[in-house]
Amino acid sequence: MDIGLCRIERATGRLCFSGAALRAYLVTPAGELTTIKGDTKSIGGRQREAYRTFTHHEVDYADGTMLYLLTDGFTDQKNPTGERYGSRRTGQKLQQIASLPAARQAEALSREIHLFRGTEAQLDDIAIVGVRLKVKHGE
Repeated sequence: MDIGLCRIERATGRLCFSGAALRAYLVTPAGELTTIKGDTKSIGGRQREAYRTFTHHEVDYADGTMLYLLTDGFTDQKNPTGERYGSRRTGQKLQQIASLPAARQAEALSREIHLFRGTEAQLDDIAIVGVRLKVKHGE
């Protein structure tokens, strides 16, 4: 199973992330994209090691940064020529839409993947979670 876990520390503006075959995308209010790559291994299934560990990433974020976690169904989708949508294109699209309200982002992503896949069937589930991060300023 692929999974990504986040801890959002609003008081410090810090995001902690670990991913099992999953990555996180961050887009700042200025439009800068950061991709945090998770480990290539999944959780569960057959494993040689007795205890599986995952890389712990910590990054600072600015107020208003968008955080995205998504299943591989979006990036692995193929078009009629067999080309995958891919992680790079996904990051670029998220960068383009990050300033929009959530409903408009959802519409844009849905439209994008439908146009890309054309007559190809959807290969896998597609789930996308987007969160606008806030920094909790002193009260």
